[in-house]
Formats: sequence, structure tokens, C-alpha cells
Amino acid sequence: MIKTTALAKTPQENTLVRILEIALPFSVAFLIIALAQPFTAGKPLPYQAVVRIANIVMLAYVWLGLRLRGWRWSHLGLRSSCRSVI
Repeated sequence: MIKTTALAKTPQENTLVRILEIALPFSVAFLIIALAQPFTAGKPLPYQAVVRIANIVMLAYVWLGLRLRGWRWSHLGLRSSCRSVI
């Protein structure tokens, strides 16, 4: 059963909040990459590092949103279980 808080209900009730919730992490990642562009122009390794940093920031945003709602990664369909292949 999903634990529901007031913050968890807000995106379900407001379409604008839904759109912003999806657009914000991508906008922040794009901003990080765009601001770092002058420093990484023509250098693939530093550019890759900036892209990885932007990905980490997006994951941190998702994690924070889950924590504020009182949810876990499993609510997104992501589970960590050690199952043997044998």
C-alpha cells in the first residue's frame, strides 16, 4: 500500500504541477550542461563528466521527491533484490 501525504496528492490534483515536476529535472540538467559548455568545448572527457554530474543531479531530484512523499524506489518499479541466477 502506498503511503500518501499531502505533498503526494498535489501532483495528482494539479496538471501544472505535474508538468513542472517532469520539466524541472530536465531543465536543471540542461542548464548545468549549457553553463559548462564554454569550459568543455572540444574536450570530450570533461563534457562527459558534466553530463554525468547533470544525471546525478536529476537522480537526486527524483530521490528528494520520493522522500518528501514518503515513497521508496519501488513505487517507480525499481527494486533491489539479490536473486541467484542459478
